[in-house]
Amino acid sequence: MSIDRSIASFSPSAQEDLDGHGWRSNAQVANSGGYDYCQAYHSGATGWTETPVVQGRYHAVRPCLRVGGVLECGDKWYVDFDG
Repeated sequence: MSIDRSIASFSPSAQEDLDGHGWRSNAQVANSGGYDYCQAYHSGATGWTETPVVQGRYHAVRPCLRVGGVLECGDKWYVDFDG
């Protein structure tokens, strides 16, 4: 399992500001500059691995899972607007 993080940060709508979170599409993330590979939580049967924590507030993140050698990622991106 891995996590992708948008390069650009997003500003909340009025409702998202109240809710503390929001959602973005693949197109919205691509149009704002794309994304970087962010963090690995587990890589196969070899055990747990962790990478340094990165700032995620206002950045969109999505989970990815490697299944049968093919990387499959979510099509919705979660954005945390809480401090």
